[in-house]
Amino acid sequence: MTFRKLTFRNLTIVSLLTTYLFLPLLYFVPHFKQLVTGVYRQYDMIFDSLAEYLHYIFQSFWFVNIFFLLLNQLPYAIFRFYFQEKLINTRLKEILYYFGFNCATVVISGWVGFFFINPWLPGYKYTFALTLVVFSTAAVLFQNLVLKLITRDRLALA
Repeated sequence: MTFRKLTFRNLTIVSLLTTYLFLPLLYFVPHFKQLVTGVYRQYDMIFDSLAEYLHYIFQSFWFVNIFFLLLNQLPYAIFRFYFQEKLINTRLKEILYYFGFNCATVVISGWVGFFFINPWLPGYKYTFALTLVVFSTAAVLFQNLVLKLITRDRLALA
């Protein structure tokens, strides 16, 4: 694996793109069926138009994005910037570090109970941890793809 020195500017760009491009894609997954079928239903409410439905879904989404950026992405970018040559040299290690960082964020924020139950799927235990593993893997792969795109040689683009 060829290792390129990462700049903090590139890592900040990747954090912003992960927060405002990748996270909304994950947020659409539970609502995808309603968006395709055209039946906009959430809990006991039925919406007449797509605009009303999207407004209801995303009414607090920007707050969640800023929270995610400040408490997850930027601290991990700082960690990744300072320890890039010492700790992170393979994708698997990077996924494990990011998963550990996400676990620490969940523990510090007080949501430790999510590791043992899943509030969104009653009866399914430990699925939150599995979801966190899948999210960490997908986020690291997305971040590496974006880093590869923005750090490649400018001469190759011409």
